[in-house]
Amino acid sequence: MAKVFKTVGRTKHPNWSGIATEIEKAMAGPVAKRLPEYAKDAVSDWDHKVAFPADVKRGADEIRVQSYPDGANADIWIWMVLGTGLYGPKHRKYPIRPKKAKSLAFPSAYAPHTTPAGGIHGPGTSSGPTVFADEVMHPGIQKRPLVTNWAEQVSTWFYDVMRDAVRQGVRRA
Repeated sequence: MAKVFKTVGRTKHPNWSGIATEIEKAMAGPVAKRLPEYAKDAVSDWDHKVAFPADVKRGADEIRVQSYPDGANADIWIWMVLGTGLYGPKHRKYPIRPKKAKSLAFPSAYAPHTTPAGGIHGPGTSSGPTVFADEVMHPGIQKRPLVTNWAEQVSTWFYDVMRDAVRQGVRRA
């Protein structure tokens, strides 16, 4: 029987711990530094700033980098990503009542800064005559694909950084 397979390159097993070390260095360095950039850009002109720290975790069978909304205004990012009211997990309107005043006062027209498609198009301003109410049933906020857009923007350079880290780990083995 003829030999169908031939050996290409090294015949010994790769040094997996060396490769994992290089991957962890890449994640703690350029990936952790660059990963939050899209999210920071998406919220750069929000009135309520949201921080996005990046953490690298190494377990027995995984190395993971994650960036997440943090700080006092993290809920705003979550509301934008998941949606609220009719468009959110509960799928129902919710009441808004005054907390410190006797009635709510708000402008009758609003142009949001972000669109449900995830674009940044509007001025984020309100206008029109002031409306007063004791309570309003808010329909909610449509979710924005901020995380999906983030993943699409990150995927190309993340792949390149990880490929280079694996190559570096193989060379050092």
